[in-house]
Amino acid sequence: MADTVSIPPEGRLRARLLEAASALFMERGYAATSTLAIATRAHVSKRDLYLQFPSKQALLAACLADRAQRIRLPSADAVTRSEAELFEALAAFGAALLTAFGHPETLALHRLAVAEAMRSPDLARSVAGAGWPAAAAALRPLLDAAQQARLLGAAPVATIVDDFLALLFGPLPLTMLLRADAPPTAADALGRARHAAQAVLRLYAP
Repeated sequence: MADTVSIPPEGRLRARLLEAASALFMERGYAATSTLAIATRAHVSKRDLYLQFPSKQALLAACLADRAQRIRLPSADAVTRSEAELFEALAAFGAALLTAFGHPETLALHRLAVAEAMRSPDLARSVAGAGWPAAAAALRPLLDAAQQARLLGAAPVATIVDDFLALLFGPLPLTMLLRADAPPTAADALGRARHAAQAVLRLYAP
């Protein structure tokens, strides 16, 4: 019989709390959602909630970080043998990132954070940390491996990451949050990602 992967009880509890919080934030708004309501929806005690998350702000930031963490890169070994494989890995990552950010739940959570930013600067900072920095952290191992394989030049990896993300997104996060632009289709996301990957590989050729 095949082995099955079991999720520790603490991981299941965290997942239930994030699911409940995301649903309630979108149904009621951030200010109108209490930690008691989240705990009740998740069928846990407030004590259990606070053992996982110190505040409602931390819950909102974790909801956004959770969505960002669902993006998975291919293993570095599989994408460092040629420039073509690196290009495809960057394009796939970029398309997944654009699709994740354009998800209705992600946009709704970001709009909530923007609406609360004036009243809660700490919330704004914590949510900002779950966006670009999380994407950069996910991308960095791929570019580190590519640089070690001499598929990229010797520029700081952090600079390459920033340039790729800037080319990938442009003004799209702001225009999507303002509803001036619709989220990209799968084809549009892949097209933007391939353009960004091509530009970065040319800019940082070894």
